[in-house]
Amino acid sequence: IYNSVNTLLAENLIINSEGILSGGIQSSSNVNITIFDCLFAYVYTDESSSFSISRNIDLLIERCFFLFVISNKGSMLSFEDNSDVEVNFLFVFSIISLESQGGIFFLNTGSNLKVEYSNFDAASSLYGGLIYVENGGFLLVSNCVLNDLDAKFDGGGFFIDQILQAQIYNISCFKCGASSGGMIFVKTNEENVIFKLENFNIIGASASKYGE
Repeated sequence: IYNSVNTLLAENLIINSEGILSGGIQSSSNVNITIFDCLFAYVYTDESSSFSISRNIDLLIERCFFLFVISNKGSMLSFEDNSDVEVNFLFVFSIISLESQGGIFFLNTGSNLKVEYSNFDAASSLYGGLIYVENGGFLLVSNCVLNDLDAKFDGGGFFIDQILQAQIYNISCFKCGASSGGMIFVKTNEENVIFKLENFNIIGASASKYGE
């Protein structure tokens, strides 16, 4: 699906597809997107993210399943340049991002991401098995279950490289692994960053070098 209109509503869809730039959904700038009760299964893309959301996007995803998604050179969902993304009640299984940062989510340049009440099972990437943040604005992840997340280098669950505020709480992690930062890897030189990390149940996080 390529969206270039101001508003897109996707509801009760089953998507099984393959693409070069985006196997699932690709959107232009300055639009509102709502996705409810959809199944994305066996989606493959070659040169970008499976679901590529461009600049200044308002996106809401609720009650959706993402199964067996492969991105050759991008994360499953990428958001750029001041996008606002909210995700609730998501079930994700078997996500492979072969040459990318962020197995499931990639956000940068002032974008905001809120993820709640979701399950993430079996995802891998080079950095940040679940989420990779680069110069982000606000990140909230709460009431989620993480299992079998892996990064080849740093941040088995989260890789955070410059952000203004991050709140991560009420998280159960049963298996996360990386070279450094088995669960969370933070890289920042900002002085006024706000981090809130509370109520973690971690079983089996591991790092071959530094910081479980």
